Amino acid sequence: MRRVISLVLAGVLGSAVAKADTVLIADKDGDVLLVFDTAAMKVVRTIPVGGNPHEVVATRDGRLAFTANSLSNTVSVVDLALGKEIKRLASPLFAFPHGMAIHPDGKTLYLTSERNQLLHLLDLTSLELKGQVKTGMEGS
Repeated sequence: MRRVISLVLAGVLGSAVAKADTVLIADKDGDVLLVFDTAAMKVVRTIPVGGNPHEVVATRDGRLAFTANSLSNTVSVVDLALGKEIKRLASPLFAFPHGMAIHPDGKTLYLTSERNQLLHLLDLTSLELKGQVKTGMEGS
């Protein structure tokens, strides 16, 4: 069986945890976040997350990573130093969560909902959903 992975984020520069030689990979088939060391050219950590992770982003300091888990309609919060999921956010409004980005100020994670035409705003301090914006577009 061919393993499908989605490479979605190159390493975070200047980080104490996710180093410049680290690549975070969302493994859709394995329901895991892979931590790949480019110097060693191998996966150094496998972290279970929600079903069918499609995207991954990391905080600027490299301490936390987030995966948008399309099959389970959740977002996993991963502590990269601990190497484990520390929280799983769920909402009936997520409806196939997909694209993600962190605002340059590091305070908000933006998450698209492909089936609900929404852009969700997640507070990165409280790790809670703080609102939505309607996009009015299919497959947002």
